[in-house]
Order: sequence, then structure tokens, then C-alpha cells
Amino acid sequence: MSTTTPDRPQPRPCLQSIPCRRWRLHPGKCSSFLSILSLHFVLLALAVAQDPKPAPPVSINGVFESPKAAELKVKGEQIKSWVIEKIVPHGTTVEAQQNVVWFKTDAIDKQIRDTEIELKLAALADQEANFKYEQFLQTQKLDRAAVDRARQKARDDYDHYLKVDRDYQLKSANFNLKFSEYALENVQEELNQLEKMYRQDELTEESEEIVLKRAQRDVESAQFRLEGALNQHARNIKETLPRNEVEQAERFKRAEMAYEAAMLDLELARKRRDLEQKKQQLKFKEQQENLDKLRSERKNMVLRAPVAGVVLHGALNRGAQPERQSPLEPGKTLTADQVAATVVPNKPLHIRLSVNEAELRHVQPGTKVNIVPNILPRDTLTGTVHSISPVPYSGTKFDCVVKFRPGKLAGKLIPTTGCRVEFPNSDPPSDAPLTAEPQKRPADDKTTAESAADKPAAEQAEQANANEEQAQAEAAATDQSGEAQPPQRDDPISGRWVGTVTAFSQQVATFEMTLTLGDDDSISGSMNSEGETIPVQSGKYRRSESTVVIKLDTPLGTLEPEFKLADGVVTATLTVEQGVTIELRAEKQ
Repeated sequence: MSTTTPDRPQPRPCLQSIPCRRWRLHPGKCSSFLSILSLHFVLLALAVAQDPKPAPPVSINGVFESPKAAELKVKGEQIKSWVIEKIVPHGTTVEAQQNVVWFKTDAIDKQIRDTEIELKLAALADQEANFKYEQFLQTQKLDRAAVDRARQKARDDYDHYLKVDRDYQLKSANFNLKFSEYALENVQEELNQLEKMYRQDELTEESEEIVLKRAQRDVESAQFRLEGALNQHARNIKETLPRNEVEQAERFKRAEMAYEAAMLDLELARKRRDLEQKKQQLKFKEQQENLDKLRSERKNMVLRAPVAGVVLHGALNRGAQPERQSPLEPGKTLTADQVAATVVPNKPLHIRLSVNEAELRHVQPGTKVNIVPNILPRDTLTGTVHSISPVPYSGTKFDCVVKFRPGKLAGKLIPTTGCRVEFPNSDPPSDAPLTAEPQKRPADDKTTAESAADKPAAEQAEQANANEEQAQAEAAATDQSGEAQPPQRDDPISGRWVGTVTAFSQQVATFEMTLTLGDDDSISGSMNSEGETIPVQSGKYRRSESTVVIKLDTPLGTLEPEFKLADGVVTATLTVEQGVTIELRAEKQ
């Protein structure tokens, strides 16, 4: 009689004893870093009896984004800053048209009161301007009539001179001359008669002498006046009359010019007053519009959610929240067009990705992809590439949108959370790249301060000593005269490196490296993994490409992984024909 024992889990065999084609690695099943490195040679040995497998999928990190996310911005032309009076907590679920942000209204209420008073004063000023404008128009009519009369008077005077005065002056000059001749003739005749009479009469000699003397004097006077009249007549004909005609013509011309100038002044004055009147009316209208805008903006001192969803303070960056979100609380001041909050509906969702140009060949519209949410890593979705931007949106990154059906995960996915999207590798199996830059995982996103906090006290002390030695070395670079020595060559390699080994998306080992960079860019040092030390026989640092080629002399043979150096982090990926990759990542301590 046989007894049965309950089934219990059997221990998994070691990596080297697995004869089958597929297995799963676990951190507890690999005793050392050498075991992970030997995976490459084990798979090469199995490849002899197996068919070539497709190249591994290309994994790109993405973010679940809501296409109906609505930003709540502060908008206004009259108000320059807004002070938060109340805001719903970050992550609150709200309904459509529910209040989200309240702003203080003291400043805008005072501004509305002041604007209303200014508008009333502007209305009185506009009324006064209209009255003065009407008076101005009436005054212009009177001024225009006066200018017309002055012009007509000058015209009449000139016409009268040409028709009457000029002939009369000529006639008067002739008459004066003729009258002077008559006067001389009269006195001369009288003298002649007296002389004749006195010769015939027997008057006394004394009386005769007196009368004749007076008559002779009258004749002399008449002769003198005649001579003056002749001179005056000649001057009137030659000088006075032509001069008077020229003066009369000039006087009329000046009157015409004065008329034209006066008419121009009147016209320009009217246009200026028209423009001033229009400006006054526009200013009054603008003040009315400003008051209306203020009253409208007063109604917007409360921001409401246009859609139902979750309230997130601030703006999103390509569907994700910024790592350092500034908190919004009562009393904080916002500026124009600043996003106070974003309302994110839970559905529908799509995935927003940033595709490097090196990965662009694998991403095409219509490509079927697998999606692994970070919050639900055991649940896989399928999706389709909806769009890919024709040009980079920043640097070498292209915008990509993937659409999917949530299925059983409907309601469980959270917008702004991350995911991993796996694209089919478009490269043929024989052309699968031996190295590729690994995707950055959320577990790797640690700040320097967090990494330092996770170190043991002994390691922190060792790091402090190393920093002190570096400071002493920098101080020694200055000679006794106080002059600084030439700067040393940049050395991003030398030092202690701590890293991890990942296979099948699981961390399987950790390792440390102590490296030294020579003057010829050669690298020496050692690598330690779980108590086993692997010497770095030789290596090379290519500065132009920021890559580190390290030759490791292992019991299984010599490996030469190529690490890519960026911001104090080196990464390397070993890919075999079966599609299995080993990822190495280390940070400089």
C-alpha cells in the first residue's frame, strides 16, 4: 500500500542545469554576477539546436493620458494677479460644473467701484465736449462769414479802383492842372486890365502903385502854383497812379491769401475738433467696455470644472504630473494664463509616448503593441499606434499616441500613471543589435539625496573621505606663489560604481566596480558581485562617443560590454539571438 504525499512546490533547477528551451530567472536563483554573465554563452550553446527567434521587442515608457482633460486657467485683461481664497484638495473627484477654485474678490470689487465713478465722470466730460463742439461749429460759421465779407470787400475795393478811382484820380490831376492854368490866366488878365486902366485914368500914383503891386504878386503866385501843378500832374501820371494801381492789386492779392489761410485754418480746426470728439467718444466707449469686462471677470472669480474627473493642481506635461509640483493653497498668487488646476476624467484614456529617433523605425501608425501598466504589472493590454509626429517635438524625441481598449481594467487605470509599451522589433533576427540603450524604469528614478540616504553609514563615511581627498587634491593644484596650475583633464570614469543586473525585467544581481582612467584613456580596476571579484584586464574610454568599453576576464571567457555614459550613469545591454537581454546599470558614487 502506497501512501501519497500532498503536492508541494519543487525547487527550481540552477540555470546551468536547465535543458529546456524556456525558463524564468529569479533573483534568488542566480548566486552571482558570473551566473548572469554566463547566460549569454549558455544561450549560444542552445542556439545550435534551436531555430532563430525574433529580435526582442522594443520597450518604451508611456503615460496614460486623458484626451478630455480640461485646464482651469485664470484669464482676464483687467486683473493682473489672482489670490486663491479656496481650492479643493489635490486628487479630489468632482462633477461637471462643480466649483474648484475660488479667488479673493476685494481687489476687483474696488476696481469696479473706481471704474464706475470714472465712467460717470467721463459721461459728464463727454456731455461738456458735445456742447462745446456745437458751439465750435456755430463759431466756425460766423468766422467763415467774416472771412467771406473781408474777401468780398477787398474784391469790391479793387474793382472800384479799376473802374472809378483810377480814372477819377487821373481826371482830378488834369483838372487841377487846368484850374491852375485858369487861375494864372485870370490874374494875368486882371493885371493887364489894371495896367490899361491905370494908364487911362488919372489916379494918383500912390494908388496905382499899390494896386499894380498886388496884381503882380497874384500873377507870381499863380505862376508858382501852376508850376507846382505841372510838377504834381506829371508825378501823378508817371508815379502816383501806377503805384496806386500796384498797391491796390497787392492789397487784393493779400486779401485773397488771407481768405485762403483763414479757410484752411477753419477746416483744420474743424477736423481737429472732429478727431478730438471722436477720441473722446472712443475713450468713453472703452471705459464702458472695461467696466463690462470687469463685471464679466468678476463672475469668473470662481473656476468650475467643465467635465467630471479628478482635480490635479497645476498643469500636466504631456499627460504626466511634474516631479516637483508647487502646492496651491489659500493665499497663493497666480498670474494671467497660469493653470490653476487640471480636471482629468478617468475615461477615455490613451497613451502618450516620447519616441527617440533611434526607436522611430519600430513605431508606425497601425502597429500593434503590448501595454504593461506600472500599477498593474501582471495585467497586459493590447493597443494600436494611432499617430506619430512627422517631426520631433523636442530635440530627438517624436510624439506618439497609442489607443487601446481597457477591457477588464476599465475603471482601474489611473490617468497620469506610467506604463511600458512593447513594440515589435522591426529588425531581422540576424541584424538584432548587440547593444541598446535600456529604457529608464521608475525604480531607477532616484535622486542623489535618496541614494545617499540608502547607503550604510560606513559607505557615507567613505564617500565623505573621498570628497575630502578630492578637495585636498584641488588645493594642491595651486603652487606656493598662489597661482593656479593648469586645469586637470576631465575624468568622469575614475571612482567607485554601484549597479544592478537585470534579466527578463527582473533584478538578478548587484555589483560594484572600482575603475581608474589612465592618461591614454585606458581603464583598469575590478568588478565585484556577491563576493566574487572579476578583474578589469583592460578597457578604453571613447570621449567623443561617451562610451566605456570594459574587458572582463571571466572563467567563461573574455567579455567586452560597451557602457554608455550619461550624467554619471553607465548602462549596457547584452542581447543574444534568442531575444534575451541582460541589462547592466551603474551609478558613480
